[in-house]
Amino acid sequence: MTTGLLAGITAALLLTACASSPEPTATIEAPITPVTTTTVPQRSIGEVATTTSSTAAPSALQTGAERMAADDFAAWDGLRVGLIVHTNSTVDGRHLADLVAESENVELGALFGPEHGVRGNAGAGEAVADDVDSTGVPIHSLYGDTRSPTPEMLDQLDLLVYDLQDVGVRWFTYISTLGLAMQAAAANDVPFVVLERPNPLGRTATAGAVRDPDVESFIAPYPIADVYGLTSAELAQAIVGEGWIDGVAELDLRIVTMEGWEPTARWPDLNRDWVAPSPSLTTVDSALLYPATVLFEATTVSLGRGTDNAFTRFGSPNMDAAAIADELSARNLPGVAFRAIEFTAPVDPHAGQTVQAVQIDVVDHRTLDPAPLGIHLLDAVLRIEGADVLDRPDFLDLLAGGPGLRTALLDQIDATTIIAERAIEGREFATAMAPYLLH
Repeated sequence: MTTGLLAGITAALLLTACASSPEPTATIEAPITPVTTTTVPQRSIGEVATTTSSTAAPSALQTGAERMAADDFAAWDGLRVGLIVHTNSTVDGRHLADLVAESENVELGALFGPEHGVRGNAGAGEAVADDVDSTGVPIHSLYGDTRSPTPEMLDQLDLLVYDLQDVGVRWFTYISTLGLAMQAAAANDVPFVVLERPNPLGRTATAGAVRDPDVESFIAPYPIADVYGLTSAELAQAIVGEGWIDGVAELDLRIVTMEGWEPTARWPDLNRDWVAPSPSLTTVDSALLYPATVLFEATTVSLGRGTDNAFTRFGSPNMDAAAIADELSARNLPGVAFRAIEFTAPVDPHAGQTVQAVQIDVVDHRTLDPAPLGIHLLDAVLRIEGADVLDRPDFLDLLAGGPGLRTALLDQIDATTIIAERAIEGREFATAMAPYLLH
């Protein structure tokens, strides 16, 4: 890297402080100032005071982590930091924990493991254990008996840093970890830094319905849409600004934004390698289709977990896959095609059995609309296979944000009608989130 380019990147590093109302609101009268404007916020510990222009020509995408690493974490000079990271927390193929541990500018104090762990060694739903990392620092589990950093874990830390790649859906547990970590940081007066990463779905997907208050859980922590259309940094600002979690109003929230990200871009448009954020999302297509096919987690249907194509297929030993594929094809759904296949399920449900399945092929990632697609998929299966397929109705309510989708499908209300009604909430949600957008 040339000296001039490195100096330019150094001058662009910016951590912003975010203040907001302690009470939940539909919108924020005084919007949080995006870091892409020319204002210079009040500096605080580890912060570099610079300006960037919103009219500058876009550069190649750099994540927040990449921007920090490019300057060898100089903005955190002399600080002891804790990192909330996972297998996708990488810069040029190297784990962020390793880069921070090697830096002479900053001290790595602790690592915090969300679902799947710091290095991605744990399966879905599998508890993450406390451990010692290869860097020699302790790993504190945030996916086991403890879901939130304790005061003891945060003791002696100057910063708590979040760098998790999620997939843009409400039920992905990394965003639950985000909020709980923010809450703990606020309670213990530890500044909280979000290193921004792209939302793989961008902002172009139909948002879907907003979660009902009575189904709040670890997989549905906030009243947000199915496909929420925000980056992790934007979501963090909304958590504070909307008061979705108690105790975050006084959080010292700082953001290192991405550079060169176009909000309408989806992951295939980014020209970047895909690093699986969880063991089953091994391909880009798995991540793009996950918001649709995940609804089958509430059924007797296999999603191909354990294969290289998880979440791009669904089936069971006696399913009439050809009829379902034909039905879905007849609906002319954008961006996808369907075909009947069979595979051997490596894990439950139907472990070791031959599964008659429907394979979903992404033919145009730009027009794929995963939230409506999921409703069409489940509707077709219930109509052809019968309601007994839905054996975990309460879990479907958690995924769908309430009982409305389940009751509508079982009443055989037309899928397009269900989708249109849910989309109204999604549009209202998108409007309310406008003050928090950074891009």
